This record gives sequence, structure tokens and C-alpha cells, in this order.
Amino acid sequence: MHFIFFGIGEILRQDQYEKIQEISERLADVVIADADPVNWTGDGKLPKELTKDERGDAYWCRKMAVATLSVMMRVSNLIGVIQRQTNDGSEA
Repeated sequence: MHFIFFGIGEILRQDQYEKIQEISERLADVVIADADPVNWTGDGKLPKELTKDERGDAYWCRKMAVATLSVMMRVSNLIGVIQRQTNDGSEA
């Protein structure tokens, strides 16, 4: 079994690392969809034209986009840490 070491006591199997890479790619697609204003409630309307419910839904859409981006950035950061550790001579 092949392991990747990326910190004190932190170990991933190779198959886990590959799954994290796949998740990162899927998250990128979700971020693109979530961050596109065309997909938000009230697209094309001015804020004053939105109903109270539409404003709340539009705000929720923005929060989801930010949350998805945050998850993608954290996963990408984890991949970067593992790659740097691997390139520094650790287990690959």
C-alpha cells in the first residue's frame, strides 16, 4: 500500500489523494455554476425590483457561491501542500 505523508502524523493513501484531486476538479465546475450571476435568483433585476423573498434567495445564492469557492480553495490548498511535500523528497 502506498502512502503520502504531508505533515506530522498526517497520512493519505494514494487512492485517497487521487479522490481529493477528482473532487477538486468537480468543485471547480460547481464554483463556476454557483458564481455565475445568471444562475442567481433575480438575475437581470435591479435590487429595488426584487421582492423580499427574491432578495433573500439572491443573498443565499451569493453565500453558496462563496462557500463553494472556500471549499474548493481549501481542497486545492491541501493538494498543494501534499505536492510540495512530495517534491521536497517525501514519500510520493
